[in-house]
Amino acid sequence: MVKNCPTKIKKAINDAIADLKSLLENDNAEPEEIKEKTEVLNTAQMKIGQAIYGSGDEGADGAGAEDENVQDAEFKDKDEEKKA
Repeated sequence: MVKNCPTKIKKAINDAIADLKSLLENDNAEPEEIKEKTEVLNTAQMKIGQAIYGSGDEGADGAGAEDENVQDAEFKDKDEEKKA
């Protein structure tokens, strides 16, 4: 796993994996239960990215875009022009 990932996040992910595995081993598992456990695991996994890359909020309001060379551009799809 990730070196800098906090123990709390590792535990949450390992617990979510164990819960999902045990549920999948049950032949009577309901699809909704599987979906819920999968969502818990996905949420826990997203926390790894947040721990590695920060909160991810820097770019939400455009504050992080100052350091990047970003250009807005328009394009026309030639295949769409041929159809018209």
